Amino acid sequence: MQKLLGKCENGDLVNLSAFKSLKEMGFNQSLVCEALKRANNDVNSALQFVNDEMFITSVINEAIKKKAEQAASDEAGPSTSIPPTTEDGVQSLVENLLSQSFSRELLEEEEKKNEQERERSQKAYESLTKDIQSDEEYIDLNLTAETEYLTKYKSLLNL
Repeated sequence: MQKLLGKCENGDLVNLSAFKSLKEMGFNQSLVCEALKRANNDVNSALQFVNDEMFITSVINEAIKKKAEQAASDEAGPSTSIPPTTEDGVQSLVENLLSQSFSRELLEEEEKKNEQERERSQKAYESLTKDIQSDEEYIDLNLTAETEYLTKYKSLLNL
């Protein structure tokens, strides 16, 4: 089973007990496998990966790309190579997500929303910090002034 999971970036085989442990937490086995490979079997790092939207997006994009390449090669003729089991698992993850109305357009839309939110947050931050001349001014705020400052910041975020 361990050989089927593949090798980490450092060349070690994916740790089976770490794989089972993360899988028991309810994560998709393909994501767990890819996370452990990238994290070189470090469970804490792998856990961060499986909870990271960018990592999940990259795994899905890689799987979509491989699926498209496979479809193109299938049209060109039968393939003599057998894809590794983990690639099949990633492809099944993509198919599962697509069957749940998950689409690339939805992902791109969410990324665009996140970028707009970051820009809005940055503008609000810049608007508030232009009034502060130094760090000492902010540190010397009393609780009432700090509450007013935070209320203003929240209102700027809700433009």
